[in-house]
Amino acid sequence: LIFGEQKVDCMFKKMKRRLVFWNMLLLVIVFAVILLAIAVITTVNSYRDTREMLKITLAASQFPAGGFHEPPKEGMSGGIPMSAITVRCDGSGTVLGIKAPPQADENLIREAVSLALGKGKDTGYLALNHEIFAFARGYFGGQQTVVLLDQQAQMSSIRSTLLTLLAISGVSLLLLFGVSIFFAERTVRPICAAYQKQENFVADASHELKTPLSILAANLSVIRSAGNQPVSGQEKWLHSSEQ
Repeated sequence: LIFGEQKVDCMFKKMKRRLVFWNMLLLVIVFAVILLAIAVITTVNSYRDTREMLKITLAASQFPAGGFHEPPKEGMSGGIPMSAITVRCDGSGTVLGIKAPPQADENLIREAVSLALGKGKDTGYLALNHEIFAFARGYFGGQQTVVLLDQQAQMSSIRSTLLTLLAISGVSLLLLFGVSIFFAERTVRPICAAYQKQENFVADASHELKTPLSILAANLSVIRSAGNQPVSGQEKWLHSSEQ
């Protein structure tokens, strides 16, 4: 009996563990899909915003009003970001002028422009000395204009956002793990109680059946041992068996 109770207890513990496992697996998949969707949407939006800023900055640099000009004010959608770097080059790629924030490294800018021109594309990304730049190239009056946007801060912001979401997801999964255990326990408990009642009923019914079956077996044994005694002489035992 003790072995049977241990076996039943083990069976329901396995059921509870399976409920928790499948519940947590489903939650992990849902959280992973949500995080992936957020990462994709954030990256696409960042890429789109970068292209828009490059387009605005490049368009602003094409005005032929004597060299470089101030950022557009009213009448043009958007503004030039403070970190934008605009470089004017001749047809061969020789730098003619640089407009950049005061803290910008001129040698780094020249190297980045050289890499951008060497890629042979009008837009793209490049990495240089642990820095990431988005660039766009345009042509005006026989000259080339290269716009550089430092993407380091933007990439760090995206990375920080995703790490924060990942940490929040991890904490949420731990809390949900505890909730899953609680509800798994509550789900399995009535099933276990019903199973125990069924087991007790079967045990009680078996015990109740043992007594009449034992009497019947004893009566049959007496009748069998009577040998050739007529049936009328066995009436007492037959009557007892019928009862």
